[in-house]
Amino acid sequence: MLSSASISLWWEIFHECLWGKRGLIKVTNLWLPLAVILSINPREPVLPSWIVCLEILLIVECWTQAAILANDLSDQTDDSIVGKRRWISSLTRGTSILIVTTVAGFGFLVLAFVAGMKSPLLAYLGALAMALLYSVKPFRFKERGLLGLFSYAFSTALGYAVLPWLWIGSNWLALTLLGPAVLLDKWVNLHFHQLVDYEADRSGGVQSYAVRAGYKGARRLLKQVSILTSAWLLATLVFVVFLMPTWRGIIAGGSIAAILAVAVHVGIKRQNPAKATVVICELPTAYLSLTYVLFRVVPAILFLRLAFLKPMMWVVFSIMALLLMIESLHALRYQYD
Repeated sequence: MLSSASISLWWEIFHECLWGKRGLIKVTNLWLPLAVILSINPREPVLPSWIVCLEILLIVECWTQAAILANDLSDQTDDSIVGKRRWISSLTRGTSILIVTTVAGFGFLVLAFVAGMKSPLLAYLGALAMALLYSVKPFRFKERGLLGLFSYAFSTALGYAVLPWLWIGSNWLALTLLGPAVLLDKWVNLHFHQLVDYEADRSGGVQSYAVRAGYKGARRLLKQVSILTSAWLLATLVFVVFLMPTWRGIIAGGSIAAILAVAVHVGIKRQNPAKATVVICELPTAYLSLTYVLFRVVPAILFLRLAFLKPMMWVVFSIMALLLMIESLHALRYQYD
């Protein structure tokens, strides 16, 4: 019979992995590359498109969760100092490492034996390697200045953009835009969180880029990278709009409406700082609008189009819509921990 502590732990794992903010919704940046690549390359793969999407989703989720759990293990001491609790830290070291290895290995096995593809396999291993180099000692790029930001962002570009591009096939222009779009967006995300964690990291001796550069210097660079990212996201959005002649008006109209809605929401929240989240206070309106539109609204429109063309794609659209809805709810009541 399971003890109350065991039941509580299993519930915590179940909650976090399914609808927690560190669970399935972490794959948000996958949807845009996947939707664009499928839209550019309308030919049916060996397996139906909806099955390929689910396979890629499963594999990317394995890589994402393995990276998160490995980082949790590496940060176990630092997290305990500032009061952060991670479920994997309550297990023995051997059990924790076994879980991380199993999750990462399962993604590898799916690629190696189900997909049987060498190129996507290299992208998966590269994404996993960069994520581990970011977190795990003795490398721990997390505490090596800009190298930490780059290694994490490059890992996400490999996993979210390069892997599906290699798997499904598409033109180089798509990858040239989508890869940096993911990389820059995740750079801003991590850079921002380092600023949020600045005091905790400095007091705990974690030499993140923000701690090394100082709060003002890191904040100044974040603003510059946010401007660059906004410009790149806008260019990618324009590319996607012109990609779909028959749906151009819907994509453009939906994007403009969403950009205005986000801008109005941010403006209203900033008038009352007590109710504004730290995300809204710290990041530029242009970036907040474009990242929401490009990585949430546009993929929803593209997958809706694919669902009308291929009815079984409604399965993928429904999963994506559910995950984006959960992520939006977390974003509206943002609290970083």
